[in-house]
Amino acid sequence: MSEKLTEKRIRSLRTHLPQIEILHSLTPAAGIRVTRDGRKTFFLIYRSPETGKQKRHSFGYHTSGRKGRGRAAEPLSPLTLQEFERAYEVFRGELAKGRDPKGTPLQVDGLAPKWIAAESLPEDLRPLFPEGAIQGTVGALLVAYLTQAKTQLATRTYISYRRVAKAELLPRFGKVPISLFTEEDVQALLTAITKKAPQMVREVKKVLSSAFTYGKAHIPGIKVNPCLAVPVTVPKGTRERWLPDEELITFFQTLPTMDNPKAADCYLLMLSSLCRPGEAASARAEDLILINGERVWRIPDTKNGRDFLIPLQGPVAEILLRRSLQVGGKGPLFWNYNADRDYPEALKKANRNFRELSALEDVRPHDWRRTGRTHISSLGVREEVAEAAMNHCKEDLKRTYNLWEFWPERKEALRLWHEKIERLRAEAMTRAA
Repeated sequence: MSEKLTEKRIRSLRTHLPQIEILHSLTPAAGIRVTRDGRKTFFLIYRSPETGKQKRHSFGYHTSGRKGRGRAAEPLSPLTLQEFERAYEVFRGELAKGRDPKGTPLQVDGLAPKWIAAESLPEDLRPLFPEGAIQGTVGALLVAYLTQAKTQLATRTYISYRRVAKAELLPRFGKVPISLFTEEDVQALLTAITKKAPQMVREVKKVLSSAFTYGKAHIPGIKVNPCLAVPVTVPKGTRERWLPDEELITFFQTLPTMDNPKAADCYLLMLSSLCRPGEAASARAEDLILINGERVWRIPDTKNGRDFLIPLQGPVAEILLRRSLQVGGKGPLFWNYNADRDYPEALKKANRNFRELSALEDVRPHDWRRTGRTHISSLGVREEVAEAAMNHCKEDLKRTYNLWEFWPERKEALRLWHEKIERLRAEAMTRAA
């Protein structure tokens, strides 16, 4: 018999037979045994990875029944249904590693398993661990690392790491003891990711390796990083899509026909300012500030952790000041931006709408940034100025000795780029007429 057990259902269980066993649908091959004399014992039937023989393990007894004992007469502990489910996951994790924990107290890295309650975790990590985490597991390591990383990484990088942990690491290894996690596990992980999303391999390995590096320095018992010896074999992908003049004319012809005028403004802002899609979509009226008497758009928490300052001139000024006026000088200029996404759902819909209307092949919003960078080079702008206009970091030695931020040169580069934008936009309007 199998069903989804609940605390209420377990408390009501009775039998006139010598015993009955009910399998819990959430714990395959495991459930509760109820005897005529009122004992209620949680159990698991499994095949030992060491001997190949079928065995039974008793986890503990439910408090609504009499205190039970295991087959070897070992004393059992009282368990709630939730505690049984957690102990089951730990036991199965060890079985998956080829270890049979039967006959010894259940341990994780040499310690009795201790559950870290979800309520004790940082608020933004609770969705990743709705039931908490088991101390001494890969999941607990990720809790510790992400808690520390939030204070060290740029916001967008931290969000990306958190997303990787949730999607790729925790479902596979969240309840696996660290002492049983090996290079073979890393190899299996990277192989699976390579088949599904090859360009994600480096990001997944980086997050896991960073967690183990942190663990070696701060968590007793972690002595090795199993990721270091496992190479990434997927060639690093590059994207080269950008819009030459003719396609930019199509771009400008398409913007007025888009279903969402906010998205059209957001697109033009990306193109004219050289910012990233998420940076444009998350713009707020409060980000338009004065520095040394000059109005600029300040983008905080960028990918490299440095504020991105963009002069308010040309289309950048027109879009941002107009939208700031529309929202009363306060709050989001486009959408209530959810930092857990690269950009809002409304912009995702707009992306599909733009591709359908323009018929431009294989275009994405980030291509507008690459397009602007390519065109300002064609206008004779020096490389170091163009890179500064993108808010890219200087190389180590240049960053140490050359502290010039190229602000006047960046304004001139954007002026040249905006002049070209206006010429192409005028040509688009002429053709449309």
